[in-house]
Amino acid sequence: MTKFIKIFHLIYVYFVKFTLLRIFKNFSKNRKYIESLFSKFKVVDERFIPVANYYFLKNFNFKDDEVIASFGIGSDIDFEIAMFNNFNSKSYIYDPTPRSKEFMSEFKDKEEFIYRDKGLAVTNGKKSFYQIRPWSDYTINKPKIYFDDIEVDFVNLNQVFNEISEKVIVLKLDIEGAALDIMLELFLSKKFENLKFVIVEFESPFFEKKDKFHEFKQNIEKLIKILEISNFECLRIPKDKKKEKFVTLELFIDLRNK
Repeated sequence: MTKFIKIFHLIYVYFVKFTLLRIFKNFSKNRKYIESLFSKFKVVDERFIPVANYYFLKNFNFKDDEVIASFGIGSDIDFEIAMFNNFNSKSYIYDPTPRSKEFMSEFKDKEEFIYRDKGLAVTNGKKSFYQIRPWSDYTINKPKIYFDDIEVDFVNLNQVFNEISEKVIVLKLDIEGAALDIMLELFLSKKFENLKFVIVEFESPFFEKKDKFHEFKQNIEKLIKILEISNFECLRIPKDKKKEKFVTLELFIDLRNK
């Protein structure tokens, strides 16, 4: 990407951040839909304790052969560290971005944090990964304009469950807009015998074309129906009002009723 295009891209990003974002907050029908989506879920209750930026069941005990699979950490494993400190849990951490590789090199001797430089997708193989801003995380969903792109290895959940020798009972997804397709594939396939909990972030594509947001609405409503029919408990993870990403829905899903 030429220097001129990168400069133009930065100007575009700030225009989106400070102008379009304000319009979206105040007037957008999409925002009203997201707010109605939030209202469908109860917030985590007194059974939970805060664990870094998330929540987890305070009285839960991990067995020796039960582990966490965590996807999309950037340069932050506060959740995985807190889970180890509170529950003595082991985490397999997946993120193929250059920042994550450098960050996780500091933990290479820690047996409780196993790092793998792969991304998560519906299918295995090499795919492009896009960075929207110089300081942002990468996404598999190609944006209209992006700052950088890299080609990395991706695995699907079936391969993840097969290549980890222990039982993956907690799945944590913070994968920049790609989680919805992964969740639909997971619950439609019903291949999650050992899985007990999912902690997931869903980012809505509010600045994409109308058909993208329409597709998001269709898929999130399809997922909600699947979860309701399966009688899984789904609770919303609250966020600091000052920092709340009003376009992001974070859920704790309890699958033990399967």
